[in-house]
Amino acid sequence: MRVAVLGVPKELGTGHDLEIVPTDSTRAPMYSLREQLVLAKSLARTRPKAFWTPHYPYPAFSTTKTFVTVHDVLHALPPSDGGAGGIKGTYAKKMLRVSLSRSTGVFVPSEATRSEIARLFGPTDKLHVAPMRIDSGWFQDAPQSTPPRGLPKDYLLFVGNVKKHKNLVGLLDAFVRIKDAIPGDLVLAGGAANVKHQDDEVFKRLKMLGNRVHLLGNLSFKELRDAIAGATCLVMPSFYEGVGLPPLEAMAVGTPVVASDIPSLRETCGDAVKYFRPADTSDMASALLEVLQTPKLRESLSLRGRIQVMTRESTIDPLLPLKIISDRCL
Repeated sequence: MRVAVLGVPKELGTGHDLEIVPTDSTRAPMYSLREQLVLAKSLARTRPKAFWTPHYPYPAFSTTKTFVTVHDVLHALPPSDGGAGGIKGTYAKKMLRVSLSRSTGVFVPSEATRSEIARLFGPTDKLHVAPMRIDSGWFQDAPQSTPPRGLPKDYLLFVGNVKKHKNLVGLLDAFVRIKDAIPGDLVLAGGAANVKHQDDEVFKRLKMLGNRVHLLGNLSFKELRDAIAGATCLVMPSFYEGVGLPPLEAMAVGTPVVASDIPSLRETCGDAVKYFRPADTSDMASALLEVLQTPKLRESLSLRGRIQVMTRESTIDPLLPLKIISDRCL
């Protein structure tokens, strides 16, 4: 089987052995009509045996056998559960239905996502669970990590954005409950650093907490690895996730994880993290305080986390999607 990547060469970078099939446009945003037109033109020109798209919009103007990856169904959920709502929500539900009905196969990263699709759209035999591995660089030995950009010696870390399902408001409320009982601060990394223009409720809490909260923007791989490795623990307070990769990355570098008790994180993390009920800030605060104040618990979580992530990685066949595509199309 010959595998090629459809895209813009300069955006896909160098230093890899990928065969690149260039598109004829650099302006085709996700979820747009332009994306649909570019896909249709590219597939008509190249005429592959199969096309695999890494997100749920189906190439509606193409007759190529298509496989779709659905990472989660967040966009189709009601706004009260973190979904898009309005026109975006309507588009998401319509396109997910099209993908499920017209695709030759649909890949999902977890049993939790498969269950959510069945709950919202009904059961289908087109779904294939194909979990994602984390980057091998997380397992490589590295020099003693130093927190980037002058972060404090002791801190708990959140990695993510400000979207409602990430439950950042809940995390900040839980941190208010415990801040006087711990020496460490809270660090927000990734898109969550852009709170001033995204979430008034988060921003109000940040002003109240002052210098007890540190904001980091998007980080390089090394900066992110050092930030996670240097944290006392990583916290993932989400109401919803398709998989939840930050806990796996933390486990790989030996950082204890405190996380929401939701199906996808239970599936991903097993018994290697300290769980809490995400809607209960008191329960979240208690879980955080227990981990932060109990060195033996942190040591146990670190060891169990390393075993969990290594066991998980060893059971994943990264070629499974290509094998399924080959069976269906060649």
